[in-house]
Amino acid sequence: MTTTTTRRAILAGIAATPALSVPTLSNSDAELLALGNKLDDAHARVLAAEIPLHETSERYERVKPQQPALPKPPAKYAELWKTISVSQMEMLPDDHPLIVWVRDTEELRGSIFTAHLQECKRVGEQCGVDAAEFAYNDRLTKLWEIGNKIYAMRAHGVAWLMVKLRTIEALADEDLGDAWKSAGADIRVLASGAAAQS
Repeated sequence: MTTTTTRRAILAGIAATPALSVPTLSNSDAELLALGNKLDDAHARVLAAEIPLHETSERYERVKPQQPALPKPPAKYAELWKTISVSQMEMLPDDHPLIVWVRDTEELRGSIFTAHLQECKRVGEQCGVDAAEFAYNDRLTKLWEIGNKIYAMRAHGVAWLMVKLRTIEALADEDLGDAWKSAGADIRVLASGAAAQS
């Protein structure tokens, strides 16, 4: 079942739930609504952080260092080197030309690769990629912290349940298995309460 289909099913369940009397706000209800407001603010901050994240990534892609030239394997085994797996390499004898080449060039290839990574990191820092990623991840972590608190609480009315649905929308690109279970449990509680009142 897709996220869209599941969301529609939940919304349909809410629409089908008979009207309930609005209870007096308990401490947990007030906390849930307050968390909903914090969620909206945190989500807006995440969306704002996406802008410099995309801009710095695009800037880096335009100026990133080219892949360096590495030592070439023996011509006879050049094509094999492109496709051979680690397990297949382990099956070759120690004196196989390809194994000899790997052993003789290991240090050089490693130093070239390390230098390339360092240069990529330097350019990335100049483009602001690291700072943008840190800011985005920090805000996303805070959004998830609020979301997990909301998922852990029970909603006691449709208005409060909508806070959970806003949370699901805010985290729609993530794994939401627990979120659907939480919202579904709330719907069942509301439906049971409505049946008891009828």
